[in-house]
Amino acid sequence: MNYRVLDEIAQRETIEVSDDEFKQELTRLANNNGQTVSATRAQLAKEDKIELLKVGLRRDKTIDFVLSHATIITV
Repeated sequence: MNYRVLDEIAQRETIEVSDDEFKQELTRLANNNGQTVSATRAQLAKEDKIELLKVGLRRDKTIDFVLSHATIITV
């Protein structure tokens, strides 16, 4: 899937993932996997996926932003 449009919107609207949002997502992932937060962070770091997680969170926030500003018309 191509995310160029979402990434461009995120850049123009200065949408970022805060440290708290990242920590909340780490906690959610840890709970879902029955791990500690530190174990989850270590696993993500080992697999070089921390930045990928942050990018995904930023894209999710961008989708939320677009939907909150959209006008939906039923035809």
